Amino acid sequence: MTVEISAALAAGRLNGTAAVLNAVAPGASVLFYAATATSAFGETPAEPHLVAVPLTNPLGTVGDPAPDLGITPAPLAVLTLIVEPAPEGQVSTTGTIAWARILDGAGAEHIRCPVGAEGSGAPIEVEALAVYAGGYVRIVSGVFY
Repeated sequence: MTVEISAALAAGRLNGTAAVLNAVAPGASVLFYAATATSAFGETPAEPHLVAVPLTNPLGTVGDPAPDLGITPAPLAVLTLIVEPAPEGQVSTTGTIAWARILDGAGAEHIRCPVGAEGSGAPIEVEALAVYAGGYVRIVSGVFY
């Protein structure tokens, strides 16, 4: 038997996630990394992040999922990051983005996820995965369920 939950509980869990990330000023940020994660969850990776992108506070909204997410089973609720205007950060190290950590304002890690190019369906999507020191990374989509 699998665990099934109501849409109200799914939305409540995501609202709780957003509340934790928004609770500590100045707000949450996304740190982007190349290659594969080499550290345990909650530990700072040995490899430097390529770029840090601050998120707005509040960082997003919880609502009904778009009908075309293509996820089976379909999520009951989604947390969508605010991406207008697009959150951006200046790249410090050249590389190819593969994954990200979302930290609260105190630097505590709360989410790790893959990153993809725009339209990939990854939880976080950016304009381009290949980044160059001095350039900018813009988050074009962020959806968690």
